[in-house]
Amino acid sequence: MHDIESELERTKFPSEPVYRGYATDTDDIREEINRAAKEKNSIVHFSGHGDENGFILEKDGKEEFLSSSELARFFASTGDNVKNIRCVIFNFCDSSQFAAEAAKQVEYAIGVTGTIESKAASDFSQGFYHHLSDKKPDDPNVFHDAFAAGKNSTVGDDPQKYEIFISNELNVEMNKPEAGSSIPSQCQFSGTFRNLPENSTMWLYVRGTVEGKYYLVEIMSYSTDNRKWEITVPVGDEQGGNFQIGVIVVDDKVAEHLRKTPPGTGHPDLPAFVGKRFGERSVQRSQSI
Repeated sequence: MHDIESELERTKFPSEPVYRGYATDTDDIREEINRAAKEKNSIVHFSGHGDENGFILEKDGKEEFLSSSELARFFASTGDNVKNIRCVIFNFCDSSQFAAEAAKQVEYAIGVTGTIESKAASDFSQGFYHHLSDKKPDDPNVFHDAFAAGKNSTVGDDPQKYEIFISNELNVEMNKPEAGSSIPSQCQFSGTFRNLPENSTMWLYVRGTVEGKYYLVEIMSYSTDNRKWEITVPVGDEQGGNFQIGVIVVDDKVAEHLRKTPPGTGHPDLPAFVGKRFGERSVQRSQSI
């Protein structure tokens, strides 16, 4: 365990620390999950013992079991803050069902099929956290690559017992520009995405708060390999102003309709068929930029 602690102490993303909490019973676990959900780019790590009945905890000399369904409710209780938890690791025997449940709510979850030796579990953790020690959290492959590094470090048991589950929920992040920032007239927008459905496209929208119209531009430059997107578009006029920006995802039928709209046409509102808005935020453009 000392070696794992050493790797945990070394593991800090350049922009924010990896959150670490410790728990001994179900109440502690619920509290630590709630605290982790308040920290951006957090990791929740379960280490201990488990069997077909669940995760084993000892309280007052008696064993109690935490089931995967009960744990899923703990994550659900954090509401929208659950998106701050990037990865959950269940590093104990018979934990693959826990990971499958967690992946319904968090981006990545890692579990074990069957039994795992303590030495192998320790090796996996060291390899996983060592890989993260100099990586950026906005790299869309960071946890998948750390998972591979953990398996490659495992000695004394079958590393294929480890499984990674990836959330199938569509998500689009906007990294630049930041909320509340001042932007140039030719502004570069960029971010990441995951689980973009087939036959669908991403569109950037810009809304001037004075004019009150939405301008939509299709995001053409994106990579399905590293799941990053970017686009540069003119924003506003010489008078500057405040703008609301974000990204929407539409299917091919809707995209075809939007492509027929003459360039530069403002819409009084986003089409009624548009669902969730991603990365929505306010920015400013001054006359001096």
